[in-house]
Amino acid sequence: MATYWISEYQDLGSANGYPVQVPKEPAIANQSSTYTTATLSSAFNAETRYVGIRADAVVHPAFGDNTVVADATYLPQSAGEVRYYAVNPGDYVSLYDGTS
Repeated sequence: MATYWISEYQDLGSANGYPVQVPKEPAIANQSSTYTTATLSSAFNAETRYVGIRADAVVHPAFGDNTVVADATYLPQSAGEVRYYAVNPGDYVSLYDGTS
């Protein structure tokens, strides 16, 4: 069984008055869980615009409403990789490990 971590962000950061391509800390919400078959996250915060996802196994994330179901056709993310996504507030991510 694998574990995923999600950090939710409202804004991108800035340095010397210029925007940078990293989320502004601190995260406004965090969640984690274990997964094998497609597992749905909790709904993103109403202020969430970006999420960072890390998993300790390969993960195939799919974003959408509470009916979204990830499978092996979604772009995989490597184990241990942190990847950032722009998302809609209130949406979910379905996470699938690609093996079950």
